[in-house]
This record gives sequence, C-alpha cells and structure tokens, in this order.
Amino acid sequence: MITITEDRIGMLAPNAAAAANGKKISRSGGFVSLNRDREETVIWGECKGSGKSNYKTSVDFLNPDQPVFRCSCPSRQFPCKHALGLMYDYLAGKVFEEAEVEASIQEKRTKAQEKVKKQEEKAEKEKAGTAGRPKAGQAAAAKKMKKQIEGLGKVGQIVEDILAKGLAAMAGNPVKPYEELAKQLGDYYLPGPQILLRRLLIDIRELKQPGADEKALYEDAVSLLEKLSYLSDRAAAFLEKKLQSEDTAAEDTALYENLGHVWKLEQLRDLSLFKENARLLQLSFSSEYDEARAEYIDTGYVMDLDSKEIYCTKNYRPVKALKYVKEDDTVFEVIEVPVLYFYPGEGNRRVRFEEFTTRPVTRQDLADVLAGADPDLAHAVKAAKNMLKNVLSGRGIAACIAYSAITEDTDEKEGTIYHLIDRTGARIRLRDGGMLQNGGRAGEEGRLPVCAMLGYLRSSELLRYQALFGIFEYDAAAGSIHLIPCSIITPEQVVRLAY
Repeated sequence: MITITEDRIGMLAPNAAAAANGKKISRSGGFVSLNRDREETVIWGECKGSGKSNYKTSVDFLNPDQPVFRCSCPSRQFPCKHALGLMYDYLAGKVFEEAEVEASIQEKRTKAQEKVKKQEEKAEKEKAGTAGRPKAGQAAAAKKMKKQIEGLGKVGQIVEDILAKGLAAMAGNPVKPYEELAKQLGDYYLPGPQILLRRLLIDIRELKQPGADEKALYEDAVSLLEKLSYLSDRAAAFLEKKLQSEDTAAEDTALYENLGHVWKLEQLRDLSLFKENARLLQLSFSSEYDEARAEYIDTGYVMDLDSKEIYCTKNYRPVKALKYVKEDDTVFEVIEVPVLYFYPGEGNRRVRFEEFTTRPVTRQDLADVLAGADPDLAHAVKAAKNMLKNVLSGRGIAACIAYSAITEDTDEKEGTIYHLIDRTGARIRLRDGGMLQNGGRAGEEGRLPVCAMLGYLRSSELLRYQALFGIFEYDAAAGSIHLIPCSIITPEQVVRLAY
C-alpha cells in the first residue's frame, strides 16, 4: 500500500532543494503519463526533461517502509527530483491510470527481491558460523586496539604538555605541531579524541584574536582538556583489560562512542540495542556547522510516545560531499519505525532507523507527549545535573516540563527575562540558545533568540498550563543551570520556537 505525506517526501528527499524542484515539476505538470498497479504498490510515469526522450521514473512501495526509487535521468541524487515530483503528483491527488507493471520495473523488482533473499541467507550462515570462524577478525580487532592504546598514550602526552605550558602561554605560541599530532590520531583509529583536540586548537587560535571572549574560551578549553585526559586514562585501561581477556567485541559503553567507533546495525542488534514498532514525534530540529569535523550536523530531538523517553537523531554531512549526502529536515508528523536502533550512552541517546512511515499527528499523540512531561522541575533539574556532571556528556540535556506559567520580567541590566514556573511554584531561568549539542562552543553571537519568540505569545494561552520542551544547559560562569526553550506542547499542537 502506498503511503505518501508531505513530511515523508521531505524526509526521503536528499535535501530541501531537491524537494523544492520535485514540487516544481509536479506543479508545472512535468509528467506526461502517470500509472499505478492494481494493488497500489508501485507508481511510475514519464517526465519531460532536458533531453530528447522523456525520463522514465518509478517509486516502488513493495516494502512500504523502504520505497525503491528508479529513474533514467543522469542525476546522482537519490531520490532524484523526478521521483520526488512523481510522489508529489500522487500526494496532490492527480489521476494515476491503472496498468500492468512494466516488464522493466518487474524485472528490477524481482532482482531486488532475490538480492535481499541472498543477503539474508548469507547473514544467517555467517551468524551460524560465528562461533568457530572469527579468528582472523579477532586478530585484526586486537591489532586495532593496540594501536588505539598507543594513540591514547600520545593524547595523554599532549594534555600534559599543554597543561605544563599553560593555556595562556599556548595562546601566544604556534599550534602547528599540535595540528600535526591531531592529524596523526586518525592513523590510531581515534576520530573521537582527534575531534576534541581540533576543537581545543580552535579555542586556542581564537584566544589570539582581538576582542576574544577569553573567559568562555578558557572554560571550553578546560572542559576539552578534561575529556581528553579522561579518555587517555579510562579508555586505555578499558582496552587493555579487553585485550588481556581476549575479548575484542564492541560493548554497550559510552567509551566506544567517544573514541569514535563506527557502529554497524548488526552490532547494535547483537547488543540488544534496538526496539521494534516505535512511535516517534519530533519536538525540535536544528542544523549546525562543526568546524572541527568540517561537517554539517542535522540534530533532531524526538519523544518515544510509548516509553516517553527523549532521544536524538544525528545526520552528518561532510562539506566535501554535501551534494551526495541526504539532508535531514524538520518533521511535523508521527514517525512510525519498524526497528529503532540505540547507540550506547546515557541521557538523550542517539537513535537511528532505516525504514519508516509517517502519519498525521492526533490528539492522542499530543496527549502521550503531555503525559511524558515532568511536573516537578526540581526532579528534572536534578536528573539533568547528574547527567551533565558526566565528563563524556554533551553540552545539554533535553527534557519536557509541565508548567503553570511562563513569566516575563524586566531587569535593569539584562532587559526582558523569562522564567518557567512549574506546578509546584519552582522556577528556572529561560535563556536563548543555539541548541548546538555536538560539542562546539556556542558564543553569544551564535545563539538563537528563542526567548524573544515568547514575547509574541504573551497574550495567548500558550504561556499558561502547557508543557515546554527544552534543553538544560549549565552556565559555568554563573554556576547555575538554565533552560533553552525549543517548543511548547498543547493538547492541540506543537508550537516550535525555532526550526
């Protein structure tokens, strides 16, 4: 059965431009023929293009959760704008003539089914033979671990050297030798520490600039040094222990994540880090550029409507491959996932899914979100503080808080300030924020004016007896925790303050 919604097309599109071009093709009547099979499992048609011949395009929903796109155009985007345009035509209710599935489509469909079957059989055979076969794999994994331990030793030396010289002295000296060391960490299979060191060097370079926010830069640098020191000691000891026990298998621990381990879905499944039939509702979305990684990172926060837990999704788009890596986007519908995979870690765990469908949000879905909102601010703050104390934690912890009011006050120095007051009368300061949770330092210039959006809602009922989704962030300078508002949830809607 074909399930197409506006949000689903947006999630399937490689980027916003491709989706816009697909919509343009649909609106201009680019397809000269539109067809579907009797069972409504596949749609196809011919679209006018720049060449002499029309492009033959099809979207196969034999597996509704993972449609297959095919087009005769030369585009390297997947799906291309023609496939997206075909789906927009179907969404618009245009007439698709019933017809027999074309032989070329049926042939490709059969080949795809045979390929999937062979892959499943191969996976079963490999799984059955794993107990007696992985000698070579274990040797390679052990060799990699030894290399990582050696590299972590170099990380420890770098930290000691920087601490011996002092950050202030570092700001006045060339950092090129350390940049070379950062490059070398890639040879030691340590992309996690490599990125942390790059961020540290970015802070040190910025300290040299006139008018630099020295206090914020020093605080960030100290935090990065602390993480590097922790990894060089704890991760090295952890890997040494695994080598001694001849256990080279990946484990459900945040250390693997922070070393930069690239997880395969089979590994997550083997560790039982998955859940079937999940219902997710996205509560916020943001994109940021990470200079240390040279990547754009799309981050979404979603609530599991059953467990009420808040997870995050991340999509990494290297600058060098922006044209070829799918861009994530805001999703306003419920995402239904057959298998949801979890990455190791605590707090707002990163999740991933390959197959999905979307449907409109119902009042019951919103009621489920509100049921997951914490009515006790003190409880939520305590939980966030415990998470943020973890050396390997991110910049913030997302949570959903039920409130009695969001108040607006005036301060002589700061101007308009906002507080959230929970049902018990406890309050917390709301601050602007960029929701930049991937490790980069968010300066004042990079913060989104989300609190200003609350001013536009002062005359509405949205600021009384609703729920707020936001991110707890610790302000080291003030020694206090505050909340970055991202969206307001009511029984009727989700009101996003950003993105």
